[in-house]
Amino acid sequence: MKREIKKCWVFIYLVLSYNLSLAQDYHFSKEEVHIIGRGSTEWKENHLSIKDCFIALKEQSPENFEMSFFAKAPNNAEQVQIWSGFGFQDRNNRYALGLRGGNNNDLYLCRYQSNAKNEMLALESLDFQPKPGETYKIRIIFWEGNIRVYLNEEERARIIVKDKEYLKGGTAVLGGGWIRTDYQDLNIKQLTTKEVANYSADTLKYSKKLTQSQKEKLRAKQRTNYRGHKIKKLSAARNEVALNGDWLFMPGYQIKPDGDAPYAVQLNDENWHVMQVPSFWNPVRNWLHLQDSGLPHRGSGLSDNYRENEESRCEAYTFDYTKTNSAWYRHWIELPKKLEGKRYSLHFDAVSKIADVYVNGQYVGGHIGMFGDFAFDITDVVKPGKNIIAVGVKVRKNKKAANADQNVTKAVSVDVTNDMLNSLPFGMFNGDEGGIWQEVKLVVTQATYIKDVYANITAKGGTFEISINNTGQDEGKIDVKLDIIDPQTHQPLSISESRKRITIQPGTTAEVHCKTGTIRPKLWSPEQPNLYTLVTSLYQQGKLIDTQHTTIGFRTFEARGNQFYLNGRPYWVRGANHPPCGIAPNDRKLANTFFKLMHEGNQMMTRSHGSPFTKAWMDAADTQGVGVSYEGSWPWLMIGNIPSQELLDVWKEEMLSLVKKYRNHPSLLIWTVNNEMYFTMFYHNDPPEIRIKKWEILSEVIKEIRKLSPNTVISADSGYGRVLTDYQQNLKPLGIDDGDIDDRHVYFNWYNRDFFQIIDGEWSKRIYWSPGANTNRPFFSQETSTGYTNNDSGHFNRKYLFKNYVPQAWVGDWAYEDKDPTFTLQRHAFMTKELMEVIRRTSPASAGVLLFANVCWFRNVYDADRITPYPVYDAVKKASNPVLVSAELFGRNFYAGSTIKPRVCIVNDANDGNAIPTSQLKWAIEYQGTVLHEGVQDVPSVPHYQRKWMELEVNLPESLPVSKATYQLVLTLHTQGQTLSANTYDLTIAEKQWVSTQHLSENKKIAVFDLTGETCKVLDFLGLKYQKISDLTAIRFIKADLLIIANLDTDEEVPYNWEDVKKVCGNGSNVLLVHPGKHLQWLYYNKIESLYERKGRVVNMHIPEHEAFEGIGPLELAWWQQVGREKPRACRRSFRLKNPEDANALCTYLRPHTGLGSAPEDYLSEMSGIPLMEITEKKGRLIASEMETNMADQDPVAAKLFINLIKNLTN
Repeated sequence: MKREIKKCWVFIYLVLSYNLSLAQDYHFSKEEVHIIGRGSTEWKENHLSIKDCFIALKEQSPENFEMSFFAKAPNNAEQVQIWSGFGFQDRNNRYALGLRGGNNNDLYLCRYQSNAKNEMLALESLDFQPKPGETYKIRIIFWEGNIRVYLNEEERARIIVKDKEYLKGGTAVLGGGWIRTDYQDLNIKQLTTKEVANYSADTLKYSKKLTQSQKEKLRAKQRTNYRGHKIKKLSAARNEVALNGDWLFMPGYQIKPDGDAPYAVQLNDENWHVMQVPSFWNPVRNWLHLQDSGLPHRGSGLSDNYRENEESRCEAYTFDYTKTNSAWYRHWIELPKKLEGKRYSLHFDAVSKIADVYVNGQYVGGHIGMFGDFAFDITDVVKPGKNIIAVGVKVRKNKKAANADQNVTKAVSVDVTNDMLNSLPFGMFNGDEGGIWQEVKLVVTQATYIKDVYANITAKGGTFEISINNTGQDEGKIDVKLDIIDPQTHQPLSISESRKRITIQPGTTAEVHCKTGTIRPKLWSPEQPNLYTLVTSLYQQGKLIDTQHTTIGFRTFEARGNQFYLNGRPYWVRGANHPPCGIAPNDRKLANTFFKLMHEGNQMMTRSHGSPFTKAWMDAADTQGVGVSYEGSWPWLMIGNIPSQELLDVWKEEMLSLVKKYRNHPSLLIWTVNNEMYFTMFYHNDPPEIRIKKWEILSEVIKEIRKLSPNTVISADSGYGRVLTDYQQNLKPLGIDDGDIDDRHVYFNWYNRDFFQIIDGEWSKRIYWSPGANTNRPFFSQETSTGYTNNDSGHFNRKYLFKNYVPQAWVGDWAYEDKDPTFTLQRHAFMTKELMEVIRRTSPASAGVLLFANVCWFRNVYDADRITPYPVYDAVKKASNPVLVSAELFGRNFYAGSTIKPRVCIVNDANDGNAIPTSQLKWAIEYQGTVLHEGVQDVPSVPHYQRKWMELEVNLPESLPVSKATYQLVLTLHTQGQTLSANTYDLTIAEKQWVSTQHLSENKKIAVFDLTGETCKVLDFLGLKYQKISDLTAIRFIKADLLIIANLDTDEEVPYNWEDVKKVCGNGSNVLLVHPGKHLQWLYYNKIESLYERKGRVVNMHIPEHEAFEGIGPLELAWWQQVGREKPRACRRSFRLKNPEDANALCTYLRPHTGLGSAPEDYLSEMSGIPLMEITEKKGRLIASEMETNMADQDPVAAKLFINLIKNLTN
């Protein structure tokens, strides 16, 4: 007989349906749930309100069940984050389900599991925006790892997924998010066999995608509306007609092999689709945006919104983009009646990856490569009236082609096979993006026209090199005229050779060089991006026959010794990369918005990072004032085998075409050949002759770049640093050109240790695999990373959360997406700022840093109208101020009334190149904008490009408005009434009363055995009464409520009677072990697997609701002050358990790591440990601590933890 058990806990209605013979009704109390987390649960009249924690029922759910409830965010909530779960076994093993509004707008399902087996299971975008105040019903179906999730009363599941390694058993969960949520009417019932069968048969998910008939109706409408281009009139001189917009399109899989050729004039194209040009026909996958990371959604989680937008864009096509590996475009243009005497050329900025171009059925040319521009003379094939342009496009297949050697096209003189097609360079794109993805234009000129203009200029002028073609039948006498116009004042610059007359023979090209003479233009720099317009005009018999406008800027950027020089002054490069060009290549509004933000944020230089910038982004860099390191299209080239000569030729030709195309841009300061080829630095054990061969290939390209762009600095390989002996012995004798700079890639605060690793100037020395600075080359870093936050909420990138476990080293469980992203954003901003300041303070041998990756520093980075900086943006803005005032702080927690004496460094990288005159450094302690204490100190003059260190004495206020809070140390540098620089630092300052011991029971007896006296010193500082034991054997006879045994790690020998500690604890006396070291393993040999002898600067709470952490912020177990200049840390070492159930891990330590190349479960156990654990020993409890609480007299957070432990063990 099937009966229901109805259970109500206070005001939550719970229904459990089982096959039972009896029913019972009772109230469900707080005691019958687990409350996990340090947030709040409010048990109200008709609902349960939860924030920053979750409840888990103690009673097991049925094996196969249906679970439903209603939930809403309150009306005044910032957003909707409705979290729940099931399968709860403990905090580390459970399923978590989130209905996410705000800037997420999706359904999120993951499994948390011990031993690094967390798994992202599903992420489904919503077709509505969840709103605070609105109630949503969530229904979960579970059987044998099969999971269905339904919303409201919908018949179709939003999530259908099978978890192959599902958690067995467990209980229901409500809560888990950081936004307060109200829950009611929880219902759990067992599924019948029939219901399981019905759900098993239902495999169709909820969808609002267009049906095939709807797509066909849309296609017909779009085709009817297609118009082509009509050119009514042409001027006598140059005409450039943009052909962007709607083109006709037919995917390769729909081309009929027995019909008219897709380029044929007579082809009936009424059944063709319509496609926007420029664009890709499939989702743009660039770098971590949409990178396939083995997650259930195709992407890394860097921006789900961007991914969903791209997928929606492509799903809205009237064809199936997933089947499209090749396609044909057609576009009709109508020309005027009179075409005589004109030259017509068709220009493509880029097509991915192979293009075959036809006009009016005639083949006019082809091109290989994703990034290079190309043009074809179509004069002989166009006619008055309607003309048809057809472009066949082929792109790399996702899988290796079946017939690798089969020719797929002929372009220029290269036969392109399937294997080559799959291997063509694609930068940081996924490689299968196809289409006419950059602008197309028709250029109409006279027979004699300007082919190219190169402004080979410096800060004082230079030479303009003009190529002129004569495609006509007659000799031409041409007057060449140059004008350089200031676009702000419209006034011309006077130059010495503004006119030249030449005679050009038919069918030839003339090269004209016009020198400016010495001039004094306004110079271009990132700080002052002064631009000019070079107007090049051709006249014949007094009539204008061609004119071309080129944006130029006068400047020099060069490598001298170990420094960069901009316009004749030393220039320390401050910047970041990479911008979102790869995901929005033609978005001029975004390009200008992003570079404006960079410029205003003191990020004065960037790198294109494996996705060569487009015209839109280069123009924006010129205008907004951001220098560019322009990187080539083949990252990791020759990191393994040397590609075929045909592929190398394609790459070389493409690279050099990009050089010619963009060399006039004043923002272009560095050519970077490629990203991380790394054969350059012995990483892959190439035989010497193979490595030299690779170098010769690279050197040849570098030398060609120098010919085309002789005044531009070159980085041979982003990531390469010259090893002097290698260069002198192996490269230089062979004439190998290894570029002009050394270019480090390193990942402090992410894969590698934190910024304190280079606090004493180690940046310029060898670090890990990267050699240090050379005296005669600028030492530069184009990739100094501090981690990747996503563009939707600010959490760390999901790939690294679930696949690599990298963020957990820095913020622990607070990194996960059901936690408040504020913690991630704060830590990321702090570490990035500190790293930049440390490098600038301590590394005079370095020439600059580009932080990585600033595409992650913004919410909605892909949308010019909604892009919003994260806290890291303002942090870097301060750290990158040209004149930097920087405090060298170690610990960040201080007592009120104490005096701190940080060293302060003034770094003078002023834009004007001048020394800083005698100035005043003002310091202030502020709280919410109110100055609590301040002082001032004189600063001597600081020469340009130099540093000045000084000692600062800061007296912290005795009395605080809040007993313990975050206060700001504000530094400002003033001279002659002008503020030169300002900087701020967050300090945790606490009054002594915050660590008061008054709340401890006076009748509790504490006994202490302290081998070094350090812990007794702390107890004295805190005013705690205790009995000191000089011999550990005394614990047998002393009756104490708490026994503290401290600092045994200084003794190699096991203490006599050490085993008695367990007996005393088992008899009811609680024990606190402070720095027991290896002796804990001896005592608990059956529980402790090993010690991890690594000092931990950052420790993370594992059970944040534990009394040990009362009053301590989630991020405050980090960087505690040590003695003198010893690097701050939170723990001395940590322990590894044989079985996680043997002890409560109160907090954890995880070493910073890459998480690359092996399964997380194989390496995480080797680089993690537990510095604070709780063990139950019969009647007593023992807490073993390797936390640095002996620093409690210096650090109030350390003191608070110590007192909390004592309080917990004496209650």
